[in-house]
Amino acid sequence: MEENGHNEKNNVGENIDDKDIISVAREALCLPDAILQPNIEEIVDTYMSHGGTEDEVFDMLSGSFEGTLQMANELACLLTDITYERLDSTESRLKKKSRKKKTKTEDDLPSISPEVGEIVIDAVKKVLIKNFNPEVADKIIESNQGDVAVNIVNSLTNNESWRPVVYKLIQEHPNSSLLSVCLKFISQLGYHNEICNIPMATNQLDIFSRIVSSSLTKLIQSHENGTGTEEYDKAFEEFVKIAAFGEHSYIFTTSLLLNMINSNDGKKKCTLGHIFEELNIYCYNKDYDYTVSTISMINNTINPIPSDIISAYQTMIRKKNVNPTDILTLYNAYSSSSPPPIHFLRDIVFMDLLINVIFTKDTSLNIKNQRHTYVYLLAYSACVVEKVNETKRIHCKQELEPLIEEINKFLKIIDNSEDFGIVFNTLEELIKQPLIAAGCLQYIKSSITAHKYAVEPNTSHYVLIDEIGNIHINLRDRVFQTLNLIFAHISSLSNESAEVIIQKQKYIIHRYIHLLSTGYCIPVIRHLEQMYKTNQMDVSLMRLFAVEVIEIISGPYSQEFSQTFLPILLNTDIFHDDIFDKMNLNCLVEEMESV
Repeated sequence: MEENGHNEKNNVGENIDDKDIISVAREALCLPDAILQPNIEEIVDTYMSHGGTEDEVFDMLSGSFEGTLQMANELACLLTDITYERLDSTESRLKKKSRKKKTKTEDDLPSISPEVGEIVIDAVKKVLIKNFNPEVADKIIESNQGDVAVNIVNSLTNNESWRPVVYKLIQEHPNSSLLSVCLKFISQLGYHNEICNIPMATNQLDIFSRIVSSSLTKLIQSHENGTGTEEYDKAFEEFVKIAAFGEHSYIFTTSLLLNMINSNDGKKKCTLGHIFEELNIYCYNKDYDYTVSTISMINNTINPIPSDIISAYQTMIRKKNVNPTDILTLYNAYSSSSPPPIHFLRDIVFMDLLINVIFTKDTSLNIKNQRHTYVYLLAYSACVVEKVNETKRIHCKQELEPLIEEINKFLKIIDNSEDFGIVFNTLEELIKQPLIAAGCLQYIKSSITAHKYAVEPNTSHYVLIDEIGNIHINLRDRVFQTLNLIFAHISSLSNESAEVIIQKQKYIIHRYIHLLSTGYCIPVIRHLEQMYKTNQMDVSLMRLFAVEVIEIISGPYSQEFSQTFLPILLNTDIFHDDIFDKMNLNCLVEEMESV
């Protein structure tokens, strides 16, 4: 209709006589509810300026009037009158209390209740989705109908309830100019998490770069408060949803990350490196093959990587398992005078595969004859420094042999003894090396979880776990994950009595408490509370944990800690009234609530 109203303007230069203009205008004036069209005045002026009369206009507008909008409003008011009292009777106690203070009159009742209004709006959305015509919509943009286009775009993008309609229409009409404009407006408004899964958003560089930039900035900021916080988990989930949407989005995101890593130093460089590693771990766990993209970014025509090296690396990542043949290929390459880029060995996924096979109790013995090649590659990844000039790649290996000796010394101990008490001082010295500390955690975890029954706890194992948490800040998350797996394993021993299981779990609870005392606080509290809520942990263990934590903490408390720990303190199942009063927890609660 709006197109018809602008017929004369849109065809400037063409020979259109008055009869044609009159015909087009008459057709527009006879459309249902034509009088409600936003450009009706312009259509009437056009009609009358080309020979039409007021009486004809009056007859056509009155004859075409159906009053659809008025009928919809009347029906909505009627539904409100019928249902309002019923809806009122089911309100919460709090709402009822506040209503008693008011005198209910007819004027207090809304003409259309929110519930009925929502029903009407949902019906309109369905009609719009069903009858949307992208060609007609795009002509609004193409014909420079500025005010109309702006109103439509603002209505669809500023309202939270209408944006999902835009996303649904975009999926069905990806080439629509109007919807593309809406998407750009939504991106500019900052609703990146809503549009990250829409192909049109990831295919338009200006929109996608804005989405990635915003998401990455938010992730870096949340990283400063720790990787185990709820804020970080939410930001990371949003980030990987964008980065791992497709191959093109992964390449764009990782290229940006690598560029930022190379152009920064210090804490920011470490943060970006950790995010890059976590992204690859996410892709690996989701069975996304990230290796093709990363190899293409580090390979170059001047000093290309041999195809057998690439094939060996990719095979092990894709199969999620290392094998002697491919390991030997990499060993020969990295022990040569012209080694390939160290990137392959520094891939966090590949390093974890090596740690698992070298330090897992039974698996390590199975590869004993070839273990020196595995150890060489793992040590190489940890301590060799790579320097690259225009034509040559130089690897500085001064620390390589000493580290290999230390790893072999640790492996010799775990091969010949399960009782670490005798050699504890030696082990305590060896785990100062982060790589060996990570291997020690893997060995302890595999030793405990390999049994189908509740083994007697080896005190030296738990002391080593505590010590690793003390001295290695970057391994605290790995310590946390190790404790989670051991606790879950103990819980799964269905052939053991509840008393035995709880007794074994107490040892792990004390490890959690120690880890919390090192500063790895929020993730531990959140995890244990979640286990308690899902009945994975007995209330006595939760009470033990909470009491021990209360004894080691002191104010002032951060807002995040208070919000995380308060629900435990206020849980009457964990702290009965007598315990609550005996421990004088009211003061602690008041202090945390005041934060």
